[in-house]
Amino acid sequence: MARHNPIKTTSLPGTIYLNKNRYWWKVKLHGESTIKARPLKPVGACYATTDYAVAVECAKQLLQQHLFKQRIPHQGDIKIIPDLVRAYMDFAKEYYVGPDGKPTREPLDIKYAMAVLIDCFPSLPVEEFGPLRLKEVREAMIEMNWCRNLINRRISMIRRMFKWAVSEQIVSPMILHGLQSVAGLRRGRTRAKESKRVLPVDELHVNAVSGTLISIPFQEKQFLFY
Repeated sequence: MARHNPIKTTSLPGTIYLNKNRYWWKVKLHGESTIKARPLKPVGACYATTDYAVAVECAKQLLQQHLFKQRIPHQGDIKIIPDLVRAYMDFAKEYYVGPDGKPTREPLDIKYAMAVLIDCFPSLPVEEFGPLRLKEVREAMIEMNWCRNLINRRISMIRRMFKWAVSEQIVSPMILHGLQSVAGLRRGRTRAKESKRVLPVDELHVNAVSGTLISIPFQEKQFLFY
C-alpha cells in the first residue's frame, strides 16, 4: 500500500507520496478534469526517484512544462526561468503581429526555442542564468539534431528575451552582457549539422513550364497572371 508523504516545504499543488519506495505526484493540473498520479522521474531515468528532494524538483519541472504548454499567462513576481518565459511570450503575442492584426510566425518560433530552455532549466532562478547555461541550451539543441543556422537563430531569440527583460528592469544588464559574449556556431567548428543548400531549378523543369505557357491561348495566359 502506498504511503503518502504530503509536501510541507514547497507551494506545489497536490501530494507527493511513496509508492513502492519511489516518489509519485498525485495532482490535478490546470485544464485537467481528474486527479492523476505521475511518477517523478529525473530526465533520462526509467523509474521514479527514491530521493525526496529530487522528487520535488521533478514535480516543479512537470508543473512548469504543463503551464508552458497550456499557455497559462504569468502572474506574480518573476523569479525563475519559466516565469520569465511566460511573461515574454505574453509580450511576443502582442508585439509580433502583421498589418492585418494577426500574429506572425515569430511567436511560434520563439515558443520552440523556449521549450528547450524550460526543459533544461525548469526551476533555475533568473539571476543564475549566464553564458554557460546558454551553451547548455545550445548543446541540447544540437542533440535534437537541429541545423546550425536554426540553432543560432533560436539562441538569439533567448538573448532577445533577456534584452526585453533588461528593458523592463526584470533582470540585471550584466546578465545580458554575459549572454552577448556567446558567439554563434560557425560552419566547420561545431557538431551541429548544416542546413541543406537550396539548389537552382533544373533547366528541364523550367523548359517544361515555359512550354506549357507557350501552348496556352493568349486569353487564358492573361487569366493566370491576375
